[in-house]
Amino acid sequence: MFARSKRHRKVEEERPKRRTPLKHQYIDAVKFVDDYLDMRDWRVRENANVPYSFSSLFLQAAGETVARYTLSEVYPREIAKAHIEGDFHIHNLPFGIVGYCAGWSIEDLLLHGFSGVRGRTESSPPRHFSSALLQISNFLGSIQNEWAGAQAVNSLDVYLAPFVRKDKLSYKQVKQAMQEFIYNLNISSRWGGQTPFTNVTFELKVPEDMKKEPVIYGGKALDETYADYQSEADLINRAFLDVMLHGDMRGRIFTFPIPTFNITKDFDWDSEVSNLLFAVTAKFGIPYFQNCIKGGIDPREVRSMCCRLMLDLKELHRRYGGFFGYADKTGSIGVCTINMPRLGHVSKDESDFFERLEHLMELAKNSLEIKRKLVEQNMKRGLLPFSARYLGTLKFHFSTIGLVGMHEACLNFIGDGIQTKAGKDFAIKVLKFMRERLVEFQDETGNIYNLEATPAEGTSHHLARLDKKRYPKIITAGKKVPYYTNSTHLPVGYTNNLIEAIRHQDDLQVLYNGGTILHGFLGEAVSSAEGCKTLVRKIAENFRLPYYTITPTFCYDEKTEVLTRDGWKWFKNVKPSDEIATLNIETRELEYQKPIGIYKFRYNGKMVHFKNRNIDLLVTPDHRMLVSSRRSKNKKLYFKGAKDVTQTHNIPLLGIKWKGRDKEFFVLPKVSMPPNYGKLVLDSENCIEKKGHPWTKEEIDFMRKDYAHISPKQLQAVSHRTTDAIKQKAFQSGLKLQTLEIPEKKIPMNDWLRFFGIWLAEGWIKKHPKNGQYLVGISQSTKFYKEIRDLLKRLPS
Repeated sequence: MFARSKRHRKVEEERPKRRTPLKHQYIDAVKFVDDYLDMRDWRVRENANVPYSFSSLFLQAAGETVARYTLSEVYPREIAKAHIEGDFHIHNLPFGIVGYCAGWSIEDLLLHGFSGVRGRTESSPPRHFSSALLQISNFLGSIQNEWAGAQAVNSLDVYLAPFVRKDKLSYKQVKQAMQEFIYNLNISSRWGGQTPFTNVTFELKVPEDMKKEPVIYGGKALDETYADYQSEADLINRAFLDVMLHGDMRGRIFTFPIPTFNITKDFDWDSEVSNLLFAVTAKFGIPYFQNCIKGGIDPREVRSMCCRLMLDLKELHRRYGGFFGYADKTGSIGVCTINMPRLGHVSKDESDFFERLEHLMELAKNSLEIKRKLVEQNMKRGLLPFSARYLGTLKFHFSTIGLVGMHEACLNFIGDGIQTKAGKDFAIKVLKFMRERLVEFQDETGNIYNLEATPAEGTSHHLARLDKKRYPKIITAGKKVPYYTNSTHLPVGYTNNLIEAIRHQDDLQVLYNGGTILHGFLGEAVSSAEGCKTLVRKIAENFRLPYYTITPTFCYDEKTEVLTRDGWKWFKNVKPSDEIATLNIETRELEYQKPIGIYKFRYNGKMVHFKNRNIDLLVTPDHRMLVSSRRSKNKKLYFKGAKDVTQTHNIPLLGIKWKGRDKEFFVLPKVSMPPNYGKLVLDSENCIEKKGHPWTKEEIDFMRKDYAHISPKQLQAVSHRTTDAIKQKAFQSGLKLQTLEIPEKKIPMNDWLRFFGIWLAEGWIKKHPKNGQYLVGISQSTKFYKEIRDLLKRLPS
């Protein structure tokens, strides 16, 4: 369909032994560590799953080293330059010498145990439910250290069902074992103080192909089949969902494993397991749903994909498992995302656009082929011992190419966004073009490729910033902070009608054979378990979306502030790494938790305003308000839609427990130098030199009066007027590096809080136009005058 340019046919067979060194190849180790320790490095808050810690510092330092090594020594200069300048983005460069994501076989572990790696502790095949779960969690934690991204296992409920029967376990015992499994997967056992990034797929119903498979138990295949173990699989699913529903000891969400549930034609919508599943969905939005009804996904592929992938390289094969899951023994070598808005901005016409796109895809292919060879070499040389033992080959792992910002590409290229017919038609044409090129890549290399709607939250900001700097007139999303819309998604806030969004995306998302997802987070339209069930079923039975979630959200207007660990923030400024004050409705204690997601929507309609002397909330009608009944004696808290809150309800304010330590004094720390002034340094020749900031004209004129070359004693002997002038400039005579210091001050806590309370209500702050000092004032009305005067007398000066 599309003409192929001759200049793009050349393929790099072998990488040269030496690369041309790149700029910034080396790291300033002292600055790097200092910036991290002082939290000046942006990477400290880049990833919500990487906490500020020594192990995180260790990861950042090692990762930065590997990233620079990969760019300068592994990739040719043209590929490295394309990444650095933002033509495309090579993901996970800190892990550039290992693979991206992988799926693993539970059957392998049940047959062989966690063993076979030289010099490591070995476990025999499990014979009990708890030991099977423990081996799986230990395996995932260990294998995670050899890969950059998600690690997946499949059919957990079916494979482990026989162990429940053999152990004669009650539901309580199954739940206890499952609780231990989930807690283990949320322990910080991965590099950088992270929890392993894990995905578990549940069948819910024993698949037809597994009904005929022999049960694996104690390392052997038994005469019985999995068809007889549906009731035990139900127990496992109930236990998993029950634990996820209640969260940890404080009721907080378990981040991992990410659970994926197959929605098949025989899905039981009214079972106890189903009701629990949608209760968890309504509360946390945790489950991911894989559409096996109309989404073109066959659940049998999880166990047969390795065989099927190599049958025909003339076609693209759909990846099983959505964004974070993979079929057994398949995965992705690496991911390269193409910057589509830049193509739209610089291309002269459609022919130029597709020629540029083809060139970038060629570079992306070459980078992935180089990485595949490197990872294979590293596996053979023993760098990845567990992967070599349980995988052996990378032949069934995809090379993944994705895109970001198709909406902005349309705006820059044709003047219409992806929400228009012209924009959507062009996006479909681009995806089809990319699919055809990937088929050619498969035929050319003998390796499998997939087209993915790559999750590009960080990449979308990074590429947009690069483009704005290089092309000031390029169209991006975001006014103050530029970013690009993910893949071929609708722009943020375009619609709050989920069905409208699905209808638009249905034709686009089926063109990806790699990971793709639609997040159904549009207000509180689905705030109940029954509503979630209805919506999930409607999507599965009427649309071709392969993978989706339903996420309950809380919708405030953008002027609402939220309390975080770092103080009050506007909602628009909250980041996923922020810890936000939340209320535990069981203990009535305030707790800080990281948000599951932060979403922005365009909303046209009525709002509900709650306002009195204590609160001022403007929310959407379906916003879930936490209330208690005025008529209830125990004042139990529960959720109520904002539009249904009446005068018979209380919004909890009083009676909330604060967990903390009461302190008698507030301590203002010692200050070594006021802001905006420098240091006066007397060097070995007694020369006065200002450090930290340029001299002002006034200071230069002052110092020209023969005071630039005098001793400290002489400086002290000058007139009082001169000495005072020096001190006013925050200079002080004395030895080298001596500075003006304000000592630590201890203030009675009650006085301090009272002062702040009055100042917040009645006060103001102003910067002096000349000397840069800040002036703090408090209204001296008759009502507060005496109290303020007495308070200021007690406060230290």
